[in-house]
Amino acid sequence: MIFLKSFFNLLLLPSILQCITLIMSTPDKNFMSHANESGYFTHENIIPPDDTFNDALKLSNCYDTTLTAATVYGGSEDVLDINRGANLYVYIKKAMPRGKYVATIKGGAENITIKIDCLIGHGKETDFDLGNWSDQEPLKRTKKVYLDITTSDGSPVKVRVLHAWKPILLNAEKQKYIINTYHKGYFRYVWAFLKFFLNIFAPKRG
Repeated sequence: MIFLKSFFNLLLLPSILQCITLIMSTPDKNFMSHANESGYFTHENIIPPDDTFNDALKLSNCYDTTLTAATVYGGSEDVLDINRGANLYVYIKKAMPRGKYVATIKGGAENITIKIDCLIGHGKETDFDLGNWSDQEPLKRTKKVYLDITTSDGSPVKVRVLHAWKPILLNAEKQKYIINTYHKGYFRYVWAFLKFFLNIFAPKRG
């Protein structure tokens, strides 16, 4: 009986993993996005009208790009979502998160600088989430993230480091940051386990 139960659970494992993958790989709804672009972009106010938008601003696979914005209010997940790409400079004068994060940087994105003059409030989970799961580039580690963030009330900026290098803090002498690093210890083995199975069962999405 124990053998049959174990065998039955083994048969169910792919279906369970597929369900998890489907949830994790559902495409986000972005209010403003740039994909596969390079250059200089300027925006005034980026304010999603409701919480059906996951991200207010998305940069996907952009290279050698500078983006400036006057005011950005977050979606249900992010003010800013960066997935893949390199050599990006993002300047936001005023940002107000309304969801999980201020910004997510993932997918092996490299050499990313984010400057926010006035951050009002904080993300519900953390402020900056570095190296979370990317359907397109799950194996690459996010590197060389530079943060220059100033909170409106002087409260600390929270950073979660997953599959990423620790960020370089450009204004640490006047702004407090709290860095939580999870890529050491047992977390790396859990990450490797998830990547192995999700790469088998997950369709890659653009």
